Amino acid sequence: KKQTPRNAFVKANWDNGVLCWNEETATWELCPERLLLAQGPRHIPAEMTAEVEGNLLRITCPDSGLGDMYAVPDDRLYVAVYLPDAQATKLYAGPMRADCARCTFELPGERCTAHATLHVYVWFQATCFHRATGSHAQVRPDQASSSRYLGTFHC
Repeated sequence: KKQTPRNAFVKANWDNGVLCWNEETATWELCPERLLLAQGPRHIPAEMTAEVEGNLLRITCPDSGLGDMYAVPDDRLYVAVYLPDAQATKLYAGPMRADCARCTFELPGERCTAHATLHVYVWFQATCFHRATGSHAQVRPDQASSSRYLGTFHC
């Protein structure tokens, strides 16, 4: 209300408690599990999981949610991998929602050294316009779902 979308997004992250006070170091630190990378009306299934094996990241989405009014087959899956030790993020454009049951991504070898920590986030983003129908809401290009944190892993 009377906020730009960017400011509303920053407020959502702040309200979500994305920064936590570390008593030992007396500094504010990022809480990866509370960070939102995307926010919006598109549907994202709660059952999504991730696993890391060597330099491969596997994402599983047992139910793509195509029955939801905020999900269409041509929403694209996006995966963000944050490597805090390297202060780097790798963004992957994955398959469309209709094809995302299981997908694999190669982790950046030069940054994903032995026992490096990584945090995995996923969301869906609309790729084109769809008019509203009886069972689906209108879709505008670049609308996103809220991001989902899939966990902390080690290479």
